[in-house]
Amino acid sequence: TGVHLYFGTKEMQVGEIICESGALNYNLSVDQGPVKGADELTENIHIGRLIVNQTDVTAIITSETVNLKIDDIIIKNQGGANVAWISTNDKNLKVGNITHNGLGATSGQAGIYLSNTDAESSAEFGTIDVSNVPGIAFRTYNTGKVKIGTLIGKNNREHARIQSHVTIDNVDGVDSLEIGVNFFDNFAVGSSIGRCELTGTVGTGINVGSDNITIPYAKCDGFAALYGLHIPLNTGNFSNDYYEGANCSQGLRILSADEINMGVLNLHDNT
Repeated sequence: TGVHLYFGTKEMQVGEIICESGALNYNLSVDQGPVKGADELTENIHIGRLIVNQTDVTAIITSETVNLKIDDIIIKNQGGANVAWISTNDKNLKVGNITHNGLGATSGQAGIYLSNTDAESSAEFGTIDVSNVPGIAFRTYNTGKVKIGTLIGKNNREHARIQSHVTIDNVDGVDSLEIGVNFFDNFAVGSSIGRCELTGTVGTGINVGSDNITIPYAKCDGFAALYGLHIPLNTGNFSNDYYEGANCSQGLRILSADEINMGVLNLHDNT
């Protein structure tokens, strides 16, 4: 199947892992497996670079790791209806840069999926660059905290579906087919994006479906079928200092009757 760092693997340094193909389960897995207990956690593993050149299965699976660090991840040429990375309850996961260019995930799946039910789970990324996913390019779910420096999305159905507490410095999205950034429910309460710039063709740029979301600077351009920025019913305490909505069906659509705090609105060339 590939490389499996199994239960009890600790204090391991790897310079580079290159996976030429994967056809059964995964290319790289770092997890506990069936063994449960603190003594058996995969812990303090550092991988310099992971390259997946071809895969028809899930490229990476990590579960319940502690202090897993990967400097660079490159996933190429993913076929089949599969997820690029499934991360479950990893603690202090740190990734420098990840690039995923493939058509793995179908419309109902995520390219990179962080699914955490442990409130102490955490992940930190430098740059995430995901393109050509006919589903959700990057998704977080449930508890735990996620920090991202820069999220880049290109030609995905959804660039990001945020369903946990996420902090992102910059989002740069081009050609989202349905939604650029989607704060999906109140698992994401209190999340923030410092600067968010999205260019679309149809659909919606930003959907704020969670409370207490902060985006100081946002720009949505070209969402001709729906909305640049959409704040639906029962969403409160959205905060924004500057918003530009252009070349959309509606540059800004607010249905919420709760408190919405916005500064400069630059709305132009909307139909």
